[in-house]
Amino acid sequence: MMDNLDHTQFGFNVEGFLVSRCIVDFAFTLDMLHGQRLASLRIEEPFECYVNGRTFKCDASNNREGLGSALLLSQRTVEAMWVANDDTLHMTFSEGASLSVARDAHYESWTFNGPDGTLVVAGPGSNLTVFGPRDETD
Repeated sequence: MMDNLDHTQFGFNVEGFLVSRCIVDFAFTLDMLHGQRLASLRIEEPFECYVNGRTFKCDASNNREGLGSALLLSQRTVEAMWVANDDTLHMTFSEGASLSVARDAHYESWTFNGPDGTLVVAGPGSNLTVFGPRDETD
């Protein structure tokens, strides 16, 4: 485990993954698939989604009705995923779609489960904690 990892040091490695499923509960989750490799992103704070030429503000915990636009990310291919200098998580997808999640000062903003078993938690503020990757010898 590494605490306070510099966001420029982490590669998500999901380029080319297909968004296979969107899950809505008290958060918004993207399940991604590439062959037999799986990854997921669970967003627990408000986020912005740009799809079909429009930007939408989305919030799974307070306005599930407003998540319709984010569901259009299903079946799109991930082109890039990174954390910017301002600690905002960004993803770009096929057909010009994108998603961004700003960090919250007090709560976890998002959790990423990587294809190699790595778990990344965007804690309060700039805290980025990484667990893993999974040891294949176990």
